Amino acid sequence: MMKKLKLLFLFFTVTVLVCCAKKLFFHVEVKGTVMDYFSNKPIPSTIKLYGLYKTADPGYSEKLLETVSTDGNGNFKIRTKAMKSEKYFIIFQGKTTYNYNNLPENVGHIYDISIEPKKTKDFGQLFESTHTFYCKAIITHTSSLPYDFYISDPFPVSNTISFHNCPTGTSNTFTYFRGLSKTEYEESNHTFIFHYGLSGPSIVGGGTISLPIQNNKDTVYTTIEY
Repeated sequence: MMKKLKLLFLFFTVTVLVCCAKKLFFHVEVKGTVMDYFSNKPIPSTIKLYGLYKTADPGYSEKLLETVSTDGNGNFKIRTKAMKSEKYFIIFQGKTTYNYNNLPENVGHIYDISIEPKKTKDFGQLFESTHTFYCKAIITHTSSLPYDFYISDPFPVSNTISFHNCPTGTSNTFTYFRGLSKTEYEESNHTFIFHYGLSGPSIVGGGTISLPIQNNKDTVYTTIEY
């Protein structure tokens, strides 16, 4: 009887070790290349790999497993020990953009992934970074009324440009910029769009400027008379 119990205990122990070995001693590996979707050039980025594990409450908590930087060609590769869960995700942070308070921030892009131990998850090329486009404009005050010209888009504060009391017949130049994700770029049909407003003693108006982005140039030009 004792011998049978010992054999059962040994069998149970070996089974547990074999099952756990898959998680404790196997590795997971991810790799890919971070590119700017517009210029098709590599972007220096920080890649973070997280694992998810079950908590007492329904759901999961995250654990940072590894952090790497891309090389000069935008490539990255992470190899780390597998967790008990096969649920993972990566975050990559590339170029700096600006929020509505005109403060720099790194935009993080998240990919949920399921990784099998001993197999490599190849993301290929990642194109989710925001590209900054520029509009160089010349505005000329042709009206006899003392209009104020301003950008009315809710983008960085530095882009809300107002020209007060511009005398009739004078001109000003400014550069307006905005970041577009790949999705926004495609949905706008490769067009740089911004809205401007006019305010004066007797009238409030404005308009919309739509400029096609052509010839792989991220800077467009326009002239506006008001």
